[in-house]
Amino acid sequence: MTHKQQSAQLHKAIKRFIKAQRTATAALTKITEIALCENDGNPLECALQGEGQIIGYATIDSLGSPCASGEFNDAIECASLAISANGYVA
Repeated sequence: MTHKQQSAQLHKAIKRFIKAQRTATAALTKITEIALCENDGNPLECALQGEGQIIGYATIDSLGSPCASGEFNDAIECASLAISANGYVA
């Protein structure tokens, strides 16, 4: 592989990362606002704690579970590990 090819791959990966991360960050911010009762008009009496309560509340309209059991926690853990393992970020 040439420097130009490697640079092009890095360029694409960075663009994909930035786009996905902005989307993920916005979604996680909304999850946090709802779970911690920090959004206007939130009907919850107390904060949601843990994946079980978050998933349970997300299914009260019979929409079905948005993820498999453990998947939300796994996604958060994978993101944390990826960030801490990245030499540039660290």
